[in-house]
Amino acid sequence: MDEHPQFPFPPPYFIYEAYQLDYQLYYHDGHGTAKEIIESVKKYSNSYTAPLQVLDWGCGPGRITRHMPDFLPADSKVFGTDYNAEYIHWCQQNIPEISWSINHVYPPLNFADDSFDAVVGLSVFTHLSSTAQQKWIQELYRIMRKDAILYITTQGKAFREKLSSAEKKEFNKGSLVERKTIREGHRLFSTFHPVNYLRNLLEGSFEVCELVEGSNLHASQPQQDIWILKKKA
Repeated sequence: MDEHPQFPFPPPYFIYEAYQLDYQLYYHDGHGTAKEIIESVKKYSNSYTAPLQVLDWGCGPGRITRHMPDFLPADSKVFGTDYNAEYIHWCQQNIPEISWSINHVYPPLNFADDSFDAVVGLSVFTHLSSTAQQKWIQELYRIMRKDAILYITTQGKAFREKLSSAEKKEFNKGSLVERKTIREGHRLFSTFHPVNYLRNLLEGSFEVCELVEGSNLHASQPQQDIWILKKKA
């Protein structure tokens, strides 16, 4: 914390949920991830030099969201939304340069049609049922502008070894695996996405610009698949 005295860190419990109270990792990983995301958005965006409107859907306590303005064109606007009201209330009080709002597990969002040039959803579909995912694809499509970029992550085949024998059979058939151990939206409600399942879910709404499949090598945890998508007309 001493290295960044002007940087307001969330309460320890918020950080502990993901980073075991590693404040430096919380800062540097959030900063680096924001840079990677915005560079990917710019790579496929048709208007990356103009001011952009960007939404971080499922932003948590703003670990990544708060850094996004550093990598966007001047006069861009960043929004963050999450269903955890405690996270959003903290963000509203401590990071006023971002527009924050509370959402629910199911749509709608409180945004007009064609509002955003890019939407980011890191490990959000991983905690939603198949029904919710279908509704959210429609909702994200609604709030995104023509040719807007959607950047999401999912638990793909790198997570297959974490599945039970029955779950592996479903995954290998191309079916979504839903682990409903707790209420939907909670981080312990977990879903696993075969590539073809998500391609079918996206069909008609988004084209795949890039898919980076996660790896289970050289890491303590498997890496999620990264999907960079563009809204179809």
